[in-house]
Amino acid sequence: MNNKGFLKTLEAIIAIVILLGFILYIIPSGDEKDISKPFVVKNAQTYILDEIMYNVELRNCVADLSNPGGICDNLLQGDCADRITGVDGIINKNIPFGYSVHCEICETSISCSNIASVDAIENNVYIDTRFISKDPSDPQSLKVIRLYMWKK
Repeated sequence: MNNKGFLKTLEAIIAIVILLGFILYIIPSGDEKDISKPFVVKNAQTYILDEIMYNVELRNCVADLSNPGGICDNLLQGDCADRITGVDGIINKNIPFGYSVHCEICETSISCSNIASVDAIENNVYIDTRFISKDPSDPQSLKVIRLYMWKK
């Protein structure tokens, strides 16, 4: 028996086993889902919420609500509803194709409405939030507006 050949073969087998172990360790398993926010959703949410936050009229619509605590469609009235949640409102005009949206306005950072949609439950839900106030020194005008988006 050739000892040098046997040792070289054994070294090669050990190197292959270590290499395969390293590759299996680095490659992620298929169980993990990619939950990063899609680019179109991120851009749409940022645009919508920034527009509401920086546009004085839209910001006042949200900040002037006396008893927020639910779905935007139910809270906003008149011109505010048309401009924010209406058919030609800022939200509906900027929803990415193939996505649904849910908007809520709350007084606290905790969610105050229910998005129990079958589509939302079965898909990843992407959330973005802004704190909006008419007057930073007035805690009564501080509101939280939150957008949920998910694939239809």
